[in-house]
Amino acid sequence: MTQNPTPRGRRSLRLRGYDYAKGGAYFVTICTQDRACIFGEAIAGSMRLNQSGQQVAMLWEGLASRFSAVEIDLFVVMPNHLHGIVILTDVGAIGTRLSEVVGAFKSMTTVEYIRGTLRGT
Repeated sequence: MTQNPTPRGRRSLRLRGYDYAKGGAYFVTICTQDRACIFGEAIAGSMRLNQSGQQVAMLWEGLASRFSAVEIDLFVVMPNHLHGIVILTDVGAIGTRLSEVVGAFKSMTTVEYIRGTLRGT
């Protein structure tokens, strides 16, 4: 059975056939489940992170410690998503595919959510 790689009605932005393990800078957007606004709120054009948003920012920055071939450049946490630039510095290093880095981040935030530390407080 073939799985649909993107949600209904959504077009993939990935380049067909591109190797996302290549060194370089990648812009990523990661949304919360059901786009729930749990990271804070935008007030008068300024983002005010709550405890959950601050923890997500800390976990995002920590990716560079977890992956030796990853650098974290500019990023912003919004109420229901994160935009960030991930730089893969060591082509061929184990665990440096972009999908593995994003997957690790999603896993870490999910574990923290289950533990109750990312509840939008």
